Order: sequence, then C-alpha cells, then structure tokens
Amino acid sequence: MADFRVAEVHAFLMVGEDGDEGTPAFVAPDGTAYPLIAADPARLEALRPVAQAIADSTGRQVMLARFSVREDCEVILPGQPTHVL
Repeated sequence: MADFRVAEVHAFLMVGEDGDEGTPAFVAPDGTAYPLIAADPARLEALRPVAQAIADSTGRQVMLARFSVREDCEVILPGQPTHVL
C-alpha cells in the first residue's frame, strides 16, 4: 500500500439561507452523510456530478475551493486525551 499524505483539500461550498457558507453533503443509502470534500483528483471528479445535482435541486450556486496550507493542530489517540501539537 502506497503512502498518501493529504497536502491539499478541495471542498465544494455553498451559501445557505442564513447567509453562512458551508459544505453541502449527500446522504448514502445507509443514511451516512458525506460532505463534498476531496483530497485527490479522482474523488474530486467523482463529486462534480453530485455538486451539480445539489446546485440544480436547490437553485443555489455551488463553488469549488482549494485549501492548500496544512497545519496539524492535534493528535487524537484511542483511549487517550487529545494532544495539542
């Protein structure tokens, strides 16, 4: 298995009725909500039709943003308190 480290993240964003910006999500058949966030090109392309469907169904603009500055803020370990870096 190749090592993969997330260097940048793409997120589809939209402005809600309250004026706040957020990440839309789709709900899988099992009820799990998946936000439209991708860390690799294949996932990004797979989410594009979902973003379009959300824009079409809501009548709202969906934007794609790239976040490229990574700062590891804390480490969460099983059975231990959070450790701030």
